[in-house]
Amino acid sequence: MKPIRLLNMGMINSVETQSAYHAVAELMDDTTADTIIINRAESPYICVGFHQSTDSIIDRDECEKRGLPIVRRKLGGGTTYMDENQLLYQSIFHRNALPGKFSRIYSMMLSAPVETLKEFGFSALLKGVNEIEVDGKRIAGTGGGQIGEASVVVGNFLFDFDFEAMTSLWKTPWDSFLPLADKAIRERITTIWEHDESIKIEDVTSKLIERFSIAFDRPLEEGELSSAESALSKELADKLTSEEFVYEFENSKERYEPLKISADVFVHAEESNIGENSYRGCFVSTDNRIGDSIIEQYNGSVWEQISLEIRGLPTSAWNRELTA
Repeated sequence: MKPIRLLNMGMINSVETQSAYHAVAELMDDTTADTIIINRAESPYICVGFHQSTDSIIDRDECEKRGLPIVRRKLGGGTTYMDENQLLYQSIFHRNALPGKFSRIYSMMLSAPVETLKEFGFSALLKGVNEIEVDGKRIAGTGGGQIGEASVVVGNFLFDFDFEAMTSLWKTPWDSFLPLADKAIRERITTIWEHDESIKIEDVTSKLIERFSIAFDRPLEEGELSSAESALSKELADKLTSEEFVYEFENSKERYEPLKISADVFVHAEESNIGENSYRGCFVSTDNRIGDSIIEQYNGSVWEQISLEIRGLPTSAWNRELTA
């Protein structure tokens, strides 16, 4: 069985945490070893999913004020705030040697992170296709897709998380959206150090490497980027942060997309016209059922009773009580 190349890069340039695995994937051919990259960002940045409309999600003025670069990856998934308190892992494997269904690929690639958390006493499990949760809360982000001849699955362990920074950077459709979103993210996301401050990033890194070897029943051999991969990584660092690429899909979506908090929790912003009145509603949904919500008219009136009465309704029926 051929060994897997391990690139344990430590703390590196923030944009390189994204550009390095893109370079490995884009240059992958028959001579390239399956590769696992582990690293950390030396400073904060924002990472946007490939199909997302950046300006509808992120406040670019606030990012500039904080000096945060925005990176668009060539993989799906949502937007997240990245910093040095997250351990990143990226699996870049030959696509023709893996299952055809990406749900099965996720199951293979994410078993090592799940088992690593269990080694440190966490009741971790894979929720849905690709969400790693502990006690019903998200403790790691994941994403995946195909780049060139490679199937790529990426993820991170949250040792700590800057909730204030993340919520401050969201582009909110109106003021009532933010408090609901802020509450939802704090309730549904947890971190390693919230459970045990004594756990060291270095120890988790070592255990993760061990668990990857067990999961694939293959040895991991330490290596480094080839000269071609290193050169392409530098080129891609410029491309993935270029204004043209980061804001490529700004005209593709007219509605405000629900903000994903975890596998089954979203924050919605919806509008409705009933008669001569215009309404807007912000609500948190779990398994497509409405929980916390704020319903208001555009004149500023808040409909507190209706906000209570729509609890438990399907998300598609949020404005039913407005016509009752």
